[in-house]
Amino acid sequence: MGGSSADRTALEHRLASLLGFDDAVEDIFEQLLSIDSSEDLFEYLSSLLGDDGDSVKQFVQDVERFQKDEALIHSTTATTYNTTLLQDNSNEESKKKVIDAAAEQRARVAAAEKEKKQRQEDERQKRKLEQQQQQQKEKAKSKNKREEMLKKKKENQANKKAGGNKKTSLPKSNDTASAVKQTTNNNVKKALEKPTPPQRGKAKFTCGCFGTRHKPLTNCLHCGRIACEKEGYGYCPFCGYLIEQLDIQMGENK
Repeated sequence: MGGSSADRTALEHRLASLLGFDDAVEDIFEQLLSIDSSEDLFEYLSSLLGDDGDSVKQFVQDVERFQKDEALIHSTTATTYNTTLLQDNSNEESKKKVIDAAAEQRARVAAAEKEKKQRQEDERQKRKLEQQQQQQKEKAKSKNKREEMLKKKKENQANKKAGGNKKTSLPKSNDTASAVKQTTNNNVKKALEKPTPPQRGKAKFTCGCFGTRHKPLTNCLHCGRIACEKEGYGYCPFCGYLIEQLDIQMGENK
């Protein structure tokens, strides 16, 4: 963003007049435009030229207006300097001072940009590491829950097997009909205790938080995947087997 090319040329001429030479004045003017505030620009030029008079103040004001694409206030002064005098001015020390200062300013800008990029890269690496650590924690937590559920499943199966063996023992009775009836009842109970073939299907909803965002509900008894309350009971999104709610009632048939 900036003013017209005519305004730019006028400001470059005025800058050359202030500096006392016109070598590389375009590059120096471009460097001045990189300074954001008028206060910093005035301080920079005053220190550079050893002058803080009205001509410097007017130049700073017009540079600020040029950056905002506004008309210059003191543009008429741009045509008042004598280019012949500028060409005759051979103050090499002043030229070197200005050029070195411009180079130093460019170096500061480049260093600030490099530091900014480095901070952004450090933040990105930090976020990446935190995500990896969180994923590892979730995997470990999920693995522990699966192992715990499998352990409980084996214990339940062992308890059922032990209970079934006790119930199938024939009653010590001389009544043959009663013994046959008791044996039949035991066989029916054993048949009912056998798990039905698993059903498979497609899950209606998949959350994927594995109980980290919502309350964990249960594990799939086939693949061990953790289902949350948001997903509810239904088909496992991973293996497709049915996850059912088990209502266990304790009692004996008499």
